[in-house]
Amino acid sequence: MSNINQLESLKVLKAVVENGSFTAASKKLNLSTARVSKAIERLESELGTVLFHRSTRHMQITDDGERCYARAINLINQWQDLKEELIESQHSPKGNLRIGVR
Repeated sequence: MSNINQLESLKVLKAVVENGSFTAASKKLNLSTARVSKAIERLESELGTVLFHRSTRHMQITDDGERCYARAINLINQWQDLKEELIESQHSPKGNLRIGVR
């Protein structure tokens, strides 16, 4: 199993919040529930905070989780904008155009 990078972990966080559970997020992202759980654990470890209070029957986002979610949305949108900008620039003509007239 390959590691999930930080951007992907933020996408997982976003999916968990928006879908209300790890299981629903895993279905949405086409990942295993274990992988979703590991991504959240990794984020929590790296950030040094708890993002969700969870039990076997309930999950609630923490204040830190809310802040992280808000930032995640911005970062994901900025990444998408950058990708679109670079793809668009590859389809636009570049360079000097020389025209010879006789």
